[in-house]
Amino acid sequence: MRAISARVLGRGLDIESAAMKGPMTSAPDYRVACLWMGFVNLLMVFVTIWAVWGLVAVGMLAYAMHLGINRLALRKANREAKFRDH
Repeated sequence: MRAISARVLGRGLDIESAAMKGPMTSAPDYRVACLWMGFVNLLMVFVTIWAVWGLVAVGMLAYAMHLGINRLALRKANREAKFRDH
């Protein structure tokens, strides 16, 4: 295999040296970015609902989401308890 050099985006990266490093051992952790973008999207939805239907509708939606998240947490705790019992 001969060495191949290529200019990628004008940076002069060596393709063979990148390939010789081997496969990636882990993927980047995007949890924090995902949580921030979820917050931004949720805020955008709340502001839109507030503008169209008012603050009471936003409060009701937030409370419904709170109940849904609590229900999911309870379901997860029950499944983990079942798994530990077996």
